[in-house]
Amino acid sequence: MQKTLEGIRVLDFSRYVAGAYCGALLADMRAEVIRVERPGGETDRKLGPFAPNGESLVCGITLARNKKDVTLNTQSKKGREILKELLKRVDIDVRGNELYWVSPGNPPTRAAVPYVDFSSGIYGALGAMFALYYREKTGKGPMLNIALLDAAISLCCGHGELLPSINC
Repeated sequence: MQKTLEGIRVLDFSRYVAGAYCGALLADMRAEVIRVERPGGETDRKLGPFAPNGESLVCGITLARNKKDVTLNTQSKKGREILKELLKRVDIDVRGNELYWVSPGNPPTRAAVPYVDFSSGIYGALGAMFALYYREKTGKGPMLNIALLDAAISLCCGHGELLPSINC
């Protein structure tokens, strides 16, 4: 693939699927994506299934592909100083920490394939492209907020499964 995003640098603070997939897509387009982890690594590295060498297929091999990886203790003064310097040198900052709503009663059910999470990652990568284009035209970089619910609703709109009052 051509180096579409060569020269674009991304800091990826995301965990699990949505933000991590967004970063992977940007890395696939040859952006320099740097995943920032806490000392000792992130919990998504412990998600199975695992490769024969023990590495997580979900995180390590699939969603961290083509990324650089650094460990940074942002709780320390030195770590915050390093983070501040890193943020000055990036074009895109991916913070895809996912929030889950849990209510009493039935436990949440995990889908075999997290379609909404992957769709949110695609929307994030597409939004980053639009933001880079907007920055090129105006000199200002907009902030994007991609919600899992927005992606879920957009997937349903294509099938006419929502009430007509929802503007898709």
